[in-house]
Amino acid sequence: MQKIMRSIKKILKQNPIIIGCFFILVLMGLLCLNRFWSSITNEESTVITKDLERENTIEAFEKPDELLVYELAALVHKDLDLCIRGCSVDEDWLGQDFAGIIDEAEEFSYTTTIPPANQYFEYQPISFSEIIEQHTMSYEYFQNILGHKKSVNVKAIGIVLPEEQNTAEYQLYSRKLCKTWGSNAVCEMVALVEADGTAYQVSFTVMQYGNGYWKVFRFGSSLLDTKGDDFITESTQEKFDEITGAAKVDTFITALEKKQDSDKEEAKSDKKKVKSYKHPEKQILSPNYSITASLYGESAVDTIGKFILALQRKDSQKAMCYGMTDSRTADMDSVTTELIEKQGTFSREMQLFYYELVTNNKFSETSESLLSLNKTGAGIASELSPENIPYLNVAGVVSADEEEDDNQYIAVYTFDGNIYMSGYTMCESENGWQIESLSAEAAGLSSGEVRKITDKKYHELLD
Repeated sequence: MQKIMRSIKKILKQNPIIIGCFFILVLMGLLCLNRFWSSITNEESTVITKDLERENTIEAFEKPDELLVYELAALVHKDLDLCIRGCSVDEDWLGQDFAGIIDEAEEFSYTTTIPPANQYFEYQPISFSEIIEQHTMSYEYFQNILGHKKSVNVKAIGIVLPEEQNTAEYQLYSRKLCKTWGSNAVCEMVALVEADGTAYQVSFTVMQYGNGYWKVFRFGSSLLDTKGDDFITESTQEKFDEITGAAKVDTFITALEKKQDSDKEEAKSDKKKVKSYKHPEKQILSPNYSITASLYGESAVDTIGKFILALQRKDSQKAMCYGMTDSRTADMDSVTTELIEKQGTFSREMQLFYYELVTNNKFSETSESLLSLNKTGAGIASELSPENIPYLNVAGVVSADEEEDDNQYIAVYTFDGNIYMSGYTMCESENGWQIESLSAEAAGLSSGEVRKITDKKYHELLD
């Protein structure tokens, strides 16, 4: 043995460069093998459609009226992709003051607001999907009202009730809104649109973020009492003039920004100007969203196992891929409202699944006062932490109704010292199995429901 060691040392001493090159080649080979293995095992969790591949021509709009010209052009041309690009998405989930919203409402339910994604990254894909769906529903409303018109032209853009927006009461409201959603300023605006000879007013709430760029925060106007599903009404030039008054958009926004700078003097020196554009309707903003891909299992039980494994690994984006029911197609050109709605529906089911599990069924979809819950907004946010999800243990998966082959299953879990069950309705396609819904009607389990069960029920299901 000693002779062998001495021989190895002698070889190393006489040929250090050759030996070094050999080990480098071995290391490079291992790295290449690792990359190859990763490439064939890695499953993409998002889809890039052809319209999402369109390169942006600008980063942002400095002027909110230019943003609305762009947004209205996207709506008129039925371009959902460009429409979403003009709306706040990341700004919402990153900027949301979850605890503040709950405290302001003085009550809480699972649907009070989007999940606290800026506190727990597992909720990010869920909040992201719900925000995009909200904008898409407004897009659909526009198409339902004006999409069938032969000719739609933007005649004017103005400020909604400018004198009202300058009152102390509204300024207090706007400061609270900005604090809640992490923006610099908020402004309610309206466009006069002529469609086949009839005039309509289309209202928006826009927000300014970061270094001075604007996005559509919501379709609708609180001052006009319109929301995302009724922000278009028939109008006339006279009504539009009555709403907007004599205020010019540029003058009003300049005054608003000066007020903002006086409120935040320290941010004044950091503020950067963004270029103004002559033809905003011809611009393309940067993509700010993605489409969840479709992933499959070889069987219903295999898919359920992969879904739960993704949750355990804190990969909620991948978990969503098992519930998209064939959202990916080989030649997908454009994002569709159907895809966005499927993504939003499953994300809400996942939100409820998370909430019911991590809170031990403490809250519900029905609003309860903070007083009766003996909680604050911050306390509820803490209760929603998914940090223990990696310790979720699957005890078994069984058919929800053995007599009926309806692809409904019950999964039984042990978690935080308790036993739970939840439902899965599965569907099979030529690509494999996916989750149609996190429910099992045969067992009385609604969408996203996670129910605490007894030891007796546990044994009834699994024995």
